[in-house]
Amino acid sequence: MKEKIAKLTPKNRFIAFVLLPLYQSVMFTIGYLFSFNISGGNGIWSFVGFLLVTFFVCFICNPVFNAFEFDNIYIENGDLTIREKVEKFKGIFIIFTVAPIIMGIYG
Repeated sequence: MKEKIAKLTPKNRFIAFVLLPLYQSVMFTIGYLFSFNISGGNGIWSFVGFLLVTFFVCFICNPVFNAFEFDNIYIENGDLTIREKVEKFKGIFIIFTVAPIIMGIYG
């Protein structure tokens, strides 16, 4: 795992380990606030649980197990801009958008 992390540029580290978890947390919050307005919400524990799952996926599953094509996005195509990465790997970024919203609504 350390050799994979060593191959990442600072820009890709920032995207993979800061922006992506923050983006997923914002998407979850949008879904959560939507459900909170409808049903009164489920408390802070669903948000804490989602944060734990998000950081588990972003910090353990992605780099260690190559989940969601981590190597392909951040190492092999590391020179692409964020916009080009989103265009090239639409399916993965759609999952990173829709899944947190759905979890927020039902969480």
